[in-house]
Amino acid sequence: MLPSLRSWLGERSTAERRTLARLWQLASGEDVVEAETLLEGMLTPHAIATLLSRLRPVDRAALERLQAEGGALQMHILEREFGTVRDHRTYPNPRAYLEALAGPPSATERLYVLGLIQQCKTPSGAVYAIPGELLELLPPVPLRDRRFCLPPVEPQNILPGDPGRIERALVGLLATAYETPLPVGRSGELRRLSGSRWAGLLAASLDQTGATGEPLPSERTAPRMALLRHLALDLGLLRRTRGGLRPAPTALAWLGLSAQERRQSLLQAWLVCQWDELTALCGLRWRSVPLRRSYETPRRALLEMVAQLAPGQWFALDDWVSEIRRINPDFQRPDGLYDTWMLVDDRGRSVVGFQHWEAVEGRLARAVITGPLAWLGLVDLGRQPGEEMWSAARLNSWGAALLRGEPVPSLDEERFIVEASFTVFVPPLVPPLPRFQLSRFADWEGHGAFDIYRLTRAGFNRALDRGIGVEEILAFLDRWSAESIPQNVAFTLRQWAADGEELRLRPVLLLEAQDPLRLEQLRRDRRLALPPAEPLGERAWAMAEADGAALLAALRRAGYGVAAELPTREEPLSERDLAALLTYAEVVARLTEACGVEGGPSAALRRRIERRLSTATLAAARREAITLTQRLCGYCQESEEEQEH
Repeated sequence: MLPSLRSWLGERSTAERRTLARLWQLASGEDVVEAETLLEGMLTPHAIATLLSRLRPVDRAALERLQAEGGALQMHILEREFGTVRDHRTYPNPRAYLEALAGPPSATERLYVLGLIQQCKTPSGAVYAIPGELLELLPPVPLRDRRFCLPPVEPQNILPGDPGRIERALVGLLATAYETPLPVGRSGELRRLSGSRWAGLLAASLDQTGATGEPLPSERTAPRMALLRHLALDLGLLRRTRGGLRPAPTALAWLGLSAQERRQSLLQAWLVCQWDELTALCGLRWRSVPLRRSYETPRRALLEMVAQLAPGQWFALDDWVSEIRRINPDFQRPDGLYDTWMLVDDRGRSVVGFQHWEAVEGRLARAVITGPLAWLGLVDLGRQPGEEMWSAARLNSWGAALLRGEPVPSLDEERFIVEASFTVFVPPLVPPLPRFQLSRFADWEGHGAFDIYRLTRAGFNRALDRGIGVEEILAFLDRWSAESIPQNVAFTLRQWAADGEELRLRPVLLLEAQDPLRLEQLRRDRRLALPPAEPLGERAWAMAEADGAALLAALRRAGYGVAAELPTREEPLSERDLAALLTYAEVVARLTEACGVEGGPSAALRRRIERRLSTATLAAARREAITLTQRLCGYCQESEEEQEH
C-alpha cells in the first residue's frame, strides 16, 4: 500500500511545511502553511505540471521508474540507479557532511526533498514510494513489463537433455561404494580411488573418459562429481562411515521410485544442497564467505524465471542474462548489498560491487542453465559451428512439466539385451534399480549407445558370496530381458553354481581332544546336549560356529576343563531377536509364494539370518514358522467359509 500524503503532511513541522510550500512555489517562506491548505495546493494539476516542468531529465526518469513499478521500489535499487540521499548520520563528522552538500543532489535526493517520494518500511524491506494522492495525478506511465522477451535463435549443434544420465551416474557411484567405501577428505570431498571396476561407468556418466579400472573422477576436474556427492548424501543414498561413504539402507527404496518421483526429488535436493556454483562453475574464489548467504534463494528465483519460458523455444544465453538483469538483477542478493561479498576472479581481481554484476550474477545465471539444469535433463543445449561454449538453450518437455508441477511425459521402460556371448546391453531407458541390481553380479565394460556389462565367473562368485542364488539371478535376468535368456547362458550360470559346491569354505567351531576316548566320553554323557558334529579324524569334531557359547557353558557345568578361543560375536540383534526375524521372514515368504505375490523376503536374506543362529534355535524357528503359517492359512480359510455362508 502506498503512503498517504495527507497523513505525512500532518506529521511534518510548521517549518518543514513552509519549506515544501516554497519548493512547490505555493507560498512565501514567511507564511504559515497549514497541512490541509498545503495539501490542497499540491494536489492541483497546475502545481504538479509546474513542478514537473522544473525537474531535470534524470529526475523525471527516476520518477517514471517508480511509476512503472506501481509507485514503490526498493530503496537500494532506486539509489543504485539514480543516486542516494545525503544523510548527515552517514558521515563521520559535520564538516564531511557540509562538504558533501557542495555537490549537486542526485535524482533520488531531488525527488525526496520535493516530497514526491517517501521512505517507507514494508515486510519485504525499505522502499521509496510515491504518495497515493500524487500518483493518481501524475502523467501515466506504462507498468514495467516483467515478462521475458527472448528473440528465437536456431543453433545447429544440439545436446538434448537426458534426465536419466544423472541417475546412471548415481548407480555408478552406488556400485563403487558397494564394492569399497568411497574415501573422503577433511572437507568431505571425494578422493581419487584407483582400481575400481565401476569408476569407468561413473566417468562415462559424467561425460569424462570412461575406462574400466581408471581412478574415480576428481571433483576439481569434474564439477558435477561434487554435485553428485551432495545429491547422494541429501537423498539418503549414501551414508558417512569411518571408512568412507557407503550405500545407505534407503538407497534401494529411492531407486525403485517412479521416474517423476526420482527426478522431482533430485531437483529439490539440488535446490537446498550446499554446493557452490560460484566456485565450482563460475571460476570465482571467496576471500571471506558471508555468514547469511543462501544457496536456495537464487536457485528458486532462477527456476521461477526458467518456468516462464515457452517450452521448445531456443534462446541465446546472452539474451537470457540481459533479461535477468532487466527483470530481477538482485535474484542472488535480495538485500542489494553488493559490497559485502569478498569475491575474486580466476586472476585474483576483485569483483566486489554491483559494477561486477556480469562477472558474478551473470556467470551464475548462465552456469545454472549449462550446469545443473542441463545435467538434470531439464534443458537442451545448443551452439553454432565453431563455438566452443554452449550459447543457446531451450526448456524441454521434461523440464516444463517438473517446474510447473505437471505430470511428466511417459516413457516406455526398456529392457536388457542378453546375448549368448554373456554380454548384457543396457539401453538408456532401463530404470536405475535393475541397473544397480545388475551391477551386483555383472561387470561393466564400456559405454556407447548402450551401457555394456558382461557376465563373468568372478562377478558371479561375488554374488554367491553375498548370498544371491543362481535361481534369483536367472529370475532377475528373465524379468528384465527383452527376450528369453540364451540357453547356454542359463546352463553356464547353473554350472558355475554347481562348480562352486565342489570346494566349500566356511567358518566352523573346532572341538579338539588329546585323547580320542575323551570325545567318546562326551558323546555318551547324558548331561550334555551336544549339537550336530562332523568328525575330523579321531581327535577333532567340527561344529557350527554359533553353537560355541552354549557348548562351552554346558561343558563347564558338567565339570570338564576347556581351553576356549571363541570368536567375538558383534551382532546388533540377539539370537532371540534373530530367531523371531527368521520366523516372520519364513512365514511371509511362504504366504507370498502361495498367493503368487512378488516382493517377499529373498532366500539370500533368510540364509544370512540362518548362519547366525545355533542349530537348536534354527530348528525351533523353522518349526514356529510352519505352525504360524498353518494357523494363518486356517484362519483365512475359515473367513472365506463364513463369507460364503
